[in-house]
Amino acid sequence: MRKFKVVYSLTHDYKLSRIIEEESQEDAEKRVREERKQYISFHDQRGVYHEIDTSKVLLTRIYPFNSR
Repeated sequence: MRKFKVVYSLTHDYKLSRIIEEESQEDAEKRVREERKQYISFHDQRGVYHEIDTSKVLLTRIYPFNSR
């Protein structure tokens, strides 16, 4: 499994990010597409709980995450 960082832009200056684990970039993209137009919840790297309506997301970025 590889780690990917998903960044959700909710407004011009407000973003949320989370780390997901999938086999490939394509699988990560598929997972994010399947979550469109629904509520998702997750804890971020600091342990803060987030719940967002993905239909309100302006931009989603996915890229490999390297934890160093």
